[in-house]
Amino acid sequence: MSDSSRLDAEKLVEVHKARDELEGNLLIGYLRDNGVEASFQGAPSVELGITYMLQNTDEAFGVYVIEHNAGKARELVKEFLTASPDDAMQH
Repeated sequence: MSDSSRLDAEKLVEVHKARDELEGNLLIGYLRDNGVEASFQGAPSVELGITYMLQNTDEAFGVYVIEHNAGKARELVKEFLTASPDDAMQH
């Protein structure tokens, strides 16, 4: 099986539910900076407005990676979530 066929056959898996769009976007950038391609799904439509978002704070935003990268991505997510702001500035 060629590499492109293998990648086409793999599914996306969710590795984290970000609490908001900002966290999701930062996490996507962190994953990509560390060699893991990721996507962000589930952001509410802008038309819904801030009131809807505040009323639905349990809404989460999924961070997805290709299945074969899930283990590495979960480790990076854990590292990202436990890093202090000072640690992030040093990278």
